[in-house]
Amino acid sequence: GTRKTTLLRDVARNLSTTHQKSVIVIDVSDGELTGRETQSKVVGRARIFKGEVHDLSILLDRAIAGHSPGTIIADEVVNPKEVRIAGHIAKRGVQVIVTAHADNFEDFVNNEIFNPMTGYPSTTILSDAKADKTALRRKNVKEQAGVPAFKYLVRIFAPDIYVIYNLETDVNPTFMGEDFEVEVRSPLGNETVWVSELDQVLADIKQELNADEPQAPETKEASEAVKIVKLYTKGINKKSLLKAIDEYIGESQANLQVELVSDINQADKALVSPLMYLFTGNVN
Repeated sequence: GTRKTTLLRDVARNLSTTHQKSVIVIDVSDGELTGRETQSKVVGRARIFKGEVHDLSILLDRAIAGHSPGTIIADEVVNPKEVRIAGHIAKRGVQVIVTAHADNFEDFVNNEIFNPMTGYPSTTILSDAKADKTALRRKNVKEQAGVPAFKYLVRIFAPDIYVIYNLETDVNPTFMGEDFEVEVRSPLGNETVWVSELDQVLADIKQELNADEPQAPETKEASEAVKIVKLYTKGINKKSLLKAIDEYIGESQANLQVELVSDINQADKALVSPLMYLFTGNVN
C-alpha cells in the first residue's frame, strides 16, 4: 500500500510534538486513522475529533467552530461540499491537510470537484497569436480564474517516494501542455526534475530501491504450497481490480489465492488508486 494512514499519523505527531502546534485530527473511519481511543499516542499531542456522524463536512465545520486549531488533518475528501469547506478553512489561515484520489496530476486538476483547491479553472479563448505560442496550439484552453485554496499537492508515487507540485504555478502549464519542474523526494535524496521526465525518474528510483531489498531464498515446499493473500481495496473499480489481481498472480504464481477483506488492518496488501496529499503550508 501507500502507507497513507501511517504518513498522516506521522505528520500529526510531528506537528503536535516537535513543532508544538495545535493540531486536530478528524477521524470519520471508526478509528482507522487514530485508533479506538479518544486520545492516541499515534498522533502525538493532536486532539482527535470524532462525531456520531460519518460526514467529514459536518465534522470540519464543528472542528473550526468549537476550537482554534493551527492545523486540521483529515482523510479523503470526496465531494464538492467537503472540498469547499476544506478550502474555506484553509483561506482562514488554518493549515489543512487532507487526501484525495486521482490517477495523476493532470487528472486531479481537470476534476471539477477539486476546483477550489486548484484555483477555479475555467475555459478561456486565446488569440491566434497567443495560441500559436502554447505547446498545444489550441485557442480554447483552461486557465486558473482565482487563487488556489491549497498551495501544495504531494503525490505519493510509492511508499517513501513523493512528488511535490505547487498549485499556484503548476496548474496552468499542465492545461497548456507545457513542461515545468517538480520536486521528487525519496530515500535516495531530493531532486528537481522536469515533468516530461518524471515517469522515467520515478521508475528508476523504484527499481533502484527494489534492487536494494534482500530476497530470502524460498524452499521447494513453500513454493508449491497454496498461499492466501488478504487484499484491502479502496477507490478501485471492479474492472481495474480484476485486472490487477490477474496481473499480480500471473502464470508464475498459480498457487496464489486472493481474499478480499474490508479491514485494512487484516490485509497483507492494500490496493488503492494513486493518492494526492494537499498541504496549505510549506512542505519541509
